[in-house]
Amino acid sequence: MMSANGFTICHPELSSLTLESGCLDVNLVVPRLKNLTIKYWPAKFLISAPDLFSLRYRDEYDFLELSADFLHLEKVDICICCSSKDKKDARKIICLLQQLHSVKSLTLNSESIKVLSSYTKLISHQPSPFTKLNGLKIYPRYVDEKQSEFTLATEVKKYLLDSSPDATFTMVSHEEIIAVKNVTIARKLMIKLGAALDKLKENSETNTSDMDQDEAPSESHIATVEEQVEDLNEVVMTGTSRITEILQEIEETLTKLPKSHRDKLQARFYCLCAEADTVMRPIV
Repeated sequence: MMSANGFTICHPELSSLTLESGCLDVNLVVPRLKNLTIKYWPAKFLISAPDLFSLRYRDEYDFLELSADFLHLEKVDICICCSSKDKKDARKIICLLQQLHSVKSLTLNSESIKVLSSYTKLISHQPSPFTKLNGLKIYPRYVDEKQSEFTLATEVKKYLLDSSPDATFTMVSHEEIIAVKNVTIARKLMIKLGAALDKLKENSETNTSDMDQDEAPSESHIATVEEQVEDLNEVVMTGTSRITEILQEIEETLTKLPKSHRDKLQARFYCLCAEADTVMRPIV
């Protein structure tokens, strides 16, 4: 249902919803909604979802504007890019956090929290709104850029955790994010390498079987087989080149990893190297 400034979503059975890349105000009437994800949608949200359990929000510079508090919301992940020099941004962050007071698991990007460290007077005399918090996680949004190490101000930490002294607190560094990213890259490359080795073995076996034909084939048959073998040889050599490239990519990725992560992948990499040597030695 459309209105002058936005639209309404009304659904009695909807349990999960993702809104992405919009700008109109949204009125949600979804009594059974459990999971809500909002990405790059700068607008005001009027939400009637009494059982909402999980909320994920991501945007560049616009803050999530909610019409009400959520009493049963337990899991929240907020990621916003904002200026550490803008006092208005600090006030908006505080307002948003106060609306999320019932959460048990809270994840925030360090760039959005950094602004509070610049205006600690805004929170220095306020109690922490989070009385049920089990875990707080803060992580950097941008991992490919060199940034100064972020230090969470004591006042900000107290504001976030003082009302839940038993909550676990995790501060993720740029290095940890990059390490996880590189581990994922290495694992995907190893899967790709395994598939390339299987394909090379298949082509090599096909090549060999084509050469083991009748003892006295006709001239036309010989010409056909020679042409097929030539094509297969080209495929095989291309495969060996690609395998060598993947091996080099994996090795370069592993050198970027901390020792603790590298050791977990090294054994698998050595096995793949040995398999590649066995498969490629008769060819090259």
